[in-house]
Amino acid sequence: MTPIQEVIQNRTTAEALVPPLDKKEWAEKKERERQEAFKMVRQVAENCRDNGTILREVLNIQSRCPQFSTGNILLIAGQMPSATDLQDYATWKERGGFIRRGAAGVSVFHPGSIYTKRDGTKGIRYDLKKVFDISQVVVRRPRLEQQEPVSEKTLTALFATVPCPVKVEDLGQDKPVSARYLPEEKVLVINHSGMVKDLMREVSREAAMAFLSQGERMDGPSEFIAKGASYILCRRWNIPEEDSLFHDFPKKFRDMDAEGVKKTLSQMRYLSHAIQAGMDSYLEKERSALVPAEEKAV
Repeated sequence: MTPIQEVIQNRTTAEALVPPLDKKEWAEKKERERQEAFKMVRQVAENCRDNGTILREVLNIQSRCPQFSTGNILLIAGQMPSATDLQDYATWKERGGFIRRGAAGVSVFHPGSIYTKRDGTKGIRYDLKKVFDISQVVVRRPRLEQQEPVSEKTLTALFATVPCPVKVEDLGQDKPVSARYLPEEKVLVINHSGMVKDLMREVSREAAMAFLSQGERMDGPSEFIAKGASYILCRRWNIPEEDSLFHDFPKKFRDMDAEGVKKTLSQMRYLSHAIQAGMDSYLEKERSALVPAEEKAV
């Protein structure tokens, strides 16, 4: 028997000594795992409410992994807060990646089977699946960064996304960069004398305030939610962000239970997505307008 055959034989023998779970035991095991995951989500949400460092960590993950829901972001924070690019096995395989031996991966929720609730309505059961961070993968074809670099063009795209008129005032270089949404007048006033990155930070926050004020009203501390949305965007754009968000929580946030915290984080995520999607749409239209007609026809 060759060494390889011996290893296979030994492993097969060891596996045979472990009795397989029957259907009921398997279901019970999976349910325990789900409940542990729900417990972790609640715990991390409560930690966000009590600790600015944890809140920063969670929003950092949201900026790096925008495809995940708030619940999954909290779940990721409880397992691998350093994660930067999480994908499932099939996606990494498409990218030419191979999961490193022994990589445990990160558990996240994904839609499973449909079931009937006690009141007769239908619900979706969320099961757990494994995703793997790029640090756990050998990648042959690295993913190219698609984020538009910050420039006057991206600032213009941000202006185009603001859901209200924008009034630009040049107050001079001696005045601090500022942007302020005026809810009574439904207008965003901007001092356009500053650097692009400073304006992006200020305008993203006030754009979020404008969304909250005009048709996107949400429960919770509005200014805190707007700052959180702006923080997520600034991290994505590699712009220095405000620290005040993590040092002085509003009382309404400090008094929330885990579900309230999760809802507030979801509102931050929603606003950051709405603003980024509007900018991406504007920039895509601009790029399409520059493509010659003969190339579009190909």
